[in-house]
Amino acid sequence: MPLKLGPAGVPLSCKGRTIVEGMDDITVLGLDAMEVQTVRTIQPQHFDQYWQAGILSWKSDFEMNMHGPYYAELLGSKRERNRTLSKMETSLQAGKIINARHLTFHVGPYGEYEPGTEANEQVANVMAGVVERVREVWGDEEEEEDYYAFPWVHESEPSLVGVETSGRQELWGTVEEVLEVCNHVEGTVPVLNMGHIHARGHGRLRPARTMRSSSIKQGRPTAARRSTATLRESSTGWGTHSTTRK
Repeated sequence: MPLKLGPAGVPLSCKGRTIVEGMDDITVLGLDAMEVQTVRTIQPQHFDQYWQAGILSWKSDFEMNMHGPYYAELLGSKRERNRTLSKMETSLQAGKIINARHLTFHVGPYGEYEPGTEANEQVANVMAGVVERVREVWGDEEEEEDYYAFPWVHESEPSLVGVETSGRQELWGTVEEVLEVCNHVEGTVPVLNMGHIHARGHGRLRPARTMRSSSIKQGRPTAARRSTATLRESSTGWGTHSTTRK
């Protein structure tokens, strides 16, 4: 699979501010991907833009992706989790219209959980439900006539669910946590945000020049041990989870 590069949102260099105009500008810049940011809310009037962008991406090699709400509480109470899932559902539906290849989501605060296996299991349960929901709405044969103008809905693979790293210590989403969940939930992919990783590690990503100097002075660090925590095999329905916290 070829590597595709592109910005999040419409480039600042673009004179227009619609998604389609942004796609044109990105192509002129020599790039071939774009992430649509639905980080706060989705307005109904945007769906016409989503459909136009989906058509263009379907007829070309341009890749569309979508970022869900920034604020999430998937490890919160049942009410908080369902409120987040409701927002994610809207992004999921918009992603279907725009032919998104990836739908990226945050998890949010640890809440009453401590970092570790239990929190990872809960996130895995929730993400398994999200993947299941994506497959339910993507390519439903009963809706084939309704989506005649959206051929990718029935001819493409469903969107992959991206699980993103977080930049704050109180939020779930270390690199290790994200990889642990994605290794156990089919249909998910890790989204490694370098800015978040750098911030969470208090500036851990240093220039290569500094790293080389540090290696010479201190010796090369040993490879970090992989986490031995395992997740219970679990797949629950959309919004129904086995480790619910009230």
